[in-house]
Amino acid sequence: MPPQPSNAGVAVFQHFTARLNLQNVQVIDYLNRGGRWLFDAVMGTLPQGCPRCGQETPLHRYGSKKQYFDDRPLDGQPVRVRLLRRRYKCLGCRKPFYEPVPDLDDRWRATRRLVREIALGSLRYPFTHLASIYGLHEKTIRRIAHTFYKSLNAVGYFPTPRWMGIDDVYLKKLPRTVLTNLRDRKLYDMLPDTRPETIRQFLEGMPGTEFIEIVCMDFSTLFRKQVRPCVPDAQIVVDKYHIIQRAIEAVDQIRRRVKKRKKGVIRDDTRILRKRRVRLTSSEKAVIERWAKDVPELATAYRLKEQFCDIWDASDDATARARYEHWKVQVATDLPKAFRRLINTISKWDQEVFHCVNWTATNGYTERMNGIIKEYNRRGRRLAFHALRAKLLYQYGFSQPAQKARKPRWEDGPNYNDYDDTESECGSPPTAPRPTAKALPYPKNTIKALAASYVMGHEFEGWLRDIQKHTLNTEEPGEECEVQSDSEEYTRLSDVSAHSKHNTMSR
Repeated sequence: MPPQPSNAGVAVFQHFTARLNLQNVQVIDYLNRGGRWLFDAVMGTLPQGCPRCGQETPLHRYGSKKQYFDDRPLDGQPVRVRLLRRRYKCLGCRKPFYEPVPDLDDRWRATRRLVREIALGSLRYPFTHLASIYGLHEKTIRRIAHTFYKSLNAVGYFPTPRWMGIDDVYLKKLPRTVLTNLRDRKLYDMLPDTRPETIRQFLEGMPGTEFIEIVCMDFSTLFRKQVRPCVPDAQIVVDKYHIIQRAIEAVDQIRRRVKKRKKGVIRDDTRILRKRRVRLTSSEKAVIERWAKDVPELATAYRLKEQFCDIWDASDDATARARYEHWKVQVATDLPKAFRRLINTISKWDQEVFHCVNWTATNGYTERMNGIIKEYNRRGRRLAFHALRAKLLYQYGFSQPAQKARKPRWEDGPNYNDYDDTESECGSPPTAPRPTAKALPYPKNTIKALAASYVMGHEFEGWLRDIQKHTLNTEEPGEECEVQSDSEEYTRLSDVSAHSKHNTMSR
């Protein structure tokens, strides 16, 4: 007969049983070796019926088996539970089964709360970071995350943006297409490449393309050729930043040419040439005046650049076109060769360029999203495209709260704040309602509800079918979908990442 633990030992086992907090699981022994907890545990009560047939029939026990399950860290150290599970045979349906454990997920040999934390944490943290925290192999983290991403893709829906931004970003020397919702400032989707057939197929499959009002882009002929036939009702708007950037490039070419002829005369000129005149300091204005005496060609280029920037601050496109024609006359007399490329580009993009005057939307959020994509790609080395897309899409898509709208620079164009679903005060036609062919956007806690149902095993498939049939509203999910809040869920991830060398056991 094995020796019985003392009263102090029983108190320690009860302490760890309470800290693990697994339903119907009791700790009978523990070991801490190499910064990892190992708990021996048994089931506290016997099963009352057969989980296969659901009848309370007599059960025949024959044998047991030790199974290992991983759990979330305890005191900053990974946890593994060695559970002695008894095996039974139902005398009614004659089928064998292991005694059920509600808090364990047999698919991943881990607790349901650990699978939920890994699934949610994979959207924010690299796989290697999660593997170091939970003491698991990176491949295990990757498999759980990819399964969760497939589940999200099966039910994920994003409303078609009315103001859509499109741009390309280079990842691993390969171009990717990025589409954003400029009005709600959220990521809409990410395509694996920039091939015309890929973009065309995606745009043709978008629901509600007739409700897209504008598509903001840079001077990309590729995007324009694909957007025009697929979204004929939308106006193509060239981003104002890229328009002004072409003028800055023309001035920079003049600067480099002049600097070779007059060395030592031009110093710290790049920063000054890019700034607007209203933002120049007194010392920088003195530099511009010195250029007018020593380098008149460079001072003339700066003046033409400032006049060109003033064109796009006009209240309507008619005023902007009048300013542009006046500016072209001055360029023809002062510096015709320097701004020839800029004038040719605007002539090819005439309508698209002057549309930016009537609309307050810019592609600034898309450019910001490109930087975030590059950062995620750098942090998640060797990250597959579908994993990177899922991380970004469900982190900066419908899960991100809406940001505060910016005040427009003028009152004559379409107002971002006054642009509602019923009518427009800026002269544009009334906006049609969003398409209702699919479900409405999910509430903020939908991803957590998906993760909670995801760890329920076979119940998840039925839950997905219910979501596809019924439209989700903004109400809170039921008790079966309740999970911890963001602060509780991710505070633990940041706390356990700081490993301590001296962990003491509290009795």
